[in-house]
Amino acid sequence: MAGSRFRASMENFSCLRTPCKHRQTENIGNGIYCPPVPPADHPTNPYPVPTLLTHPAVPLALACALADAPVSRRLLLAGIAASILPDLDTLAFRFGIAYGAQLGHRGFSHSLLFALLVALLGMLAANWLKASRQRCFAFLFLACASHGILDAFTNGGLGVALLWPYSEHRYFAPFRPIEVSPFGLQRFLARAPTLLASEIRWVWLPLTGLAVLTLASRWRFRARGKVAGALP
Repeated sequence: MAGSRFRASMENFSCLRTPCKHRQTENIGNGIYCPPVPPADHPTNPYPVPTLLTHPAVPLALACALADAPVSRRLLLAGIAASILPDLDTLAFRFGIAYGAQLGHRGFSHSLLFALLVALLGMLAANWLKASRQRCFAFLFLACASHGILDAFTNGGLGVALLWPYSEHRYFAPFRPIEVSPFGLQRFLARAPTLLASEIRWVWLPLTGLAVLTLASRWRFRARGKVAGALP
């Protein structure tokens, strides 16, 4: 019984360039995608993402790496918001916009162009963010662009339109170890231990280690400079 249900659910899945015989397909760039519709109790969700708890890991790690030249609280909060902002495209589902559309999930808002626009807006608010324009631009661009890049490392859903509008192609990383997080509180809680363990292993720990190493290297470099300056 369980096996037949699983096989039936898998018939609803298709990949890029593969039309689906069960329902209307969606055109995506040069390919065709049929959005997956697994049963409600299936662990795979049709519109998966990393959890909102993980995307802020990038601006937090950047702030830690720059601890010797602290990021202002306002800029840090703006970076956290920028790292989450692309997933507002999930509201498109409520307006009937298809997953694979340019304005659909993991489309325009997950592109590098969108991150560039967010960073430019941050530059205009540099005084309010209490940071230089260069720092605002770099910090917010990396925070926002990291969202789509992290999504490309997930093991489900569509790829990410990183190069929109120059290309509508949806990109995935060749190595995709991050477990996807389903929408809906009940589905998330049912898989929370697996999801959080995956994100801690593949996102939080590597970023924390990189931030600590970067900060240690900066401190060591400055210490050497002070010693060199004190020598006769």
